[in-house]
Amino acid sequence: MSKMRRMRRIEICFIVLFAAVLVGSIISGAIWNMTHVSLVLLLIDFPIAVIIAFFGSLSIREEEEEKEKS
Repeated sequence: MSKMRRMRRIEICFIVLFAAVLVGSIISGAIWNMTHVSLVLLLIDFPIAVIIAFFGSLSIREEEEEKEKS
């Protein structure tokens, strides 16, 4: 169970990082009128989204394996 909690905590940290970078991209693009910085932040957001999807699929897989064992 500890392994799942650790994976979930890492997933939540990446979700928070994703949201922070996304908000930074929106602020830099809309408020500060820095379109290049906004695009770079959006390009940084894509690998973070892939990592979130990876950890999400691993946690779903772990849950299904636990259900099969029970």
